[in-house]
Amino acid sequence: MVDCLNTIQTLESCGVRFISITQGLDTDQQNPASRFLLHVLGAAAEFERSLNSRAVSAGMRAAKKAGKPVGRPRRIFNRDEVHELRRKAWR
Repeated sequence: MVDCLNTIQTLESCGVRFISITQGLDTDQQNPASRFLLHVLGAAAEFERSLNSRAVSAGMRAAKKAGKPVGRPRRIFNRDEVHELRRKAWR
């Protein structure tokens, strides 16, 4: 959300007004309530991201401690299999 706020500020500096119809947000300088809501949502998003980051780190530590593999399984690219599948598709 911090990136979103920075992007909105950049747009405003270029004379672009951001309006989100579905969320009821308007960054008009004349509407302090909408700008306040935008910043509150940004703070809540940053807080949630921080919580998620901590949870992921704790999960990875627990998995490592339990001897489980961490991360996505590695995919092995088999060029011969690709050629065979392509050959079958063009029949």
